[in-house]
Amino acid sequence: MDQVTWRLQIRGHVARELVLTYDDLLSRPSSVTRALLDCTGGWFTRQDWQGVHISTLLAEARVLDEARSLIVKSVTGYDRRFRLDDADRLLLALQVAGEPLSPVHGFPARLVAPGRRGYNWVKWVQSVEVSGDPPVLQPPLPLQ
Repeated sequence: MDQVTWRLQIRGHVARELVLTYDDLLSRPSSVTRALLDCTGGWFTRQDWQGVHISTLLAEARVLDEARSLIVKSVTGYDRRFRLDDADRLLLALQVAGEPLSPVHGFPARLVAPGRRGYNWVKWVQSVEVSGDPPVLQPPLPLQ
């Protein structure tokens, strides 16, 4: 994916929809989260992931009162739904181990969901949609 043309959208039940470039994300305050990526294929790795917390972006977009969940969507069409109050723990990673993400690991942006299995760690994130639907409206395992 081309970091010049890629955009991240924050939309849905927000007062102000955002369309952010890769450089926009790099200019925001970043955090480092040490988290274990536990792949369903049997391998795992504990790494330092650096990026912007989803809660930071949602605060900027000003989440509306009726919001109940958020959906992180990939350019591939894959998505995962989370409780709105999980946003403080969810990181939109731009780097791992001090280096930019590689394309195979989700460049330009990948969701880091500490304490959750790897299929929740959405790669190639293109949007975060704030929803009025409850977070339980999702199969426990991906069907895609």
